[in-house]
Order: sequence, then C-alpha cells, then structure tokens
Amino acid sequence: MQANMGRSIRVFLPALPKLTGTKDDEPHVDTIEGSVTKALAQEDQAYGTVQLLQGGSIVLIPTPSPDPKDPLNLPTWHKYLIIFVVASYSAIAVLVTSGLGAVFPSVLKEYTPEDATRATDLLTYPTLFMRPGNLFSMPLCVTIGRRPVFLMSMILLLLSGLWCALSMSLSSHIAGRNFYSIAAGQSEAMAPFLIEEIHFLHERSAKLSWFIGVQT
Repeated sequence: MQANMGRSIRVFLPALPKLTGTKDDEPHVDTIEGSVTKALAQEDQAYGTVQLLQGGSIVLIPTPSPDPKDPLNLPTWHKYLIIFVVASYSAIAVLVTSGLGAVFPSVLKEYTPEDATRATDLLTYPTLFMRPGNLFSMPLCVTIGRRPVFLMSMILLLLSGLWCALSMSLSSHIAGRNFYSIAAGQSEAMAPFLIEEIHFLHERSAKLSWFIGVQT
C-alpha cells in the first residue's frame, strides 16, 4: 500500500492452510505450508530410547559373544546360583555391620563400665568405613575384574569376622569391625553390578528383584 508521505509499506502475512471442500461440505485443512518434519511427527510414538522388540522377537542387549565363557551365555541355573551367593554375601555383610543395635545391650555387658562410652563406636565407625570400601572397590573391579575383587572382599569379610569374635578388648573389636565394614561395602554397588552384568537388559529388573528379596 502507498502511505500518505510517499513511502510504500510491505505487509507480510503468514502462509495460510489450503482449504478444500465442496459446496455442501464443511471446509477442511488439506495441506499446511511449513508443516513439521516426519521425524518430529514420529517423536510422539517413541516410548523409549532402546528398542527391545523387533519383529515379535526380543532384542538381546548387550549382544552376547560366541564365547561360551561370556557371562551372558551362562545357563539359567548358574545365574540363579550367582544371585543367591551374591545376595547372601550382601545380607550377611549388611546385617553384621548395621544390625548390632538390636543386641547392643548384650554387647555392653561384655565390657567394663569405663568402656561403655566408647562402645557406641561399634555402631558408628562401621557405617563410616563402608563408604571407602565401596569407593575403592568399584574402580578396582573395572580395572582388574569383578571376580578377584569379590573374592578378596569375601576373604577379608571372613578374616575380620573371626578377628571380632576372638578380640579381647574393645579397641580390637572396633578395629576388626572397621575392616569388616570395608569388605561389606561391596554389597551396596558391586553386588548389584554383578547381577546386572550376567543378564540382558530386559531381564535385569526381575533378577534385581530376586537379589533384593534374598538380601532382605
């Protein structure tokens, strides 16, 4: 249009949808210029980032190797045995570390009244020492393997448990429980990690439920 002051002004209008229809029909949208792309249109149909089904079959993630020693290729009974062993280890480790409070009055009777104020260290220090055990075991299990770290933890758990049982003083008992807690720390992260590594992605939630059931 021509303005009064001699300058022309252009007006840009957005593209309108093309309407089609007959005289007797209501008009409807046929095409829209600048419509969304096909990828954006399919985005609403995506239910996750991993495809577990393809052609009616389950996609195995991660893909197993042909090696018979691959943990993913273990027989079913072997995997359930691993779940039971690892969960039993975790249950005993956590029970001895955190379950002393239920029998703490009986433990106090084993020591003199002078040691009664320090006896609470049997409850507090083990919880603290579980964290370093967990912190150092995870990098080690990635570097040198899960099996040696798990076996070393079980050996340390057994030896420190005997140390606590044979201790003749409160200080010795506290030290033994601290080493026991370092070995028990693997029950928090490495134990579930072992269960996940021997199962496919679509199996992990059910198998971790079995692990937690045995542990508790």
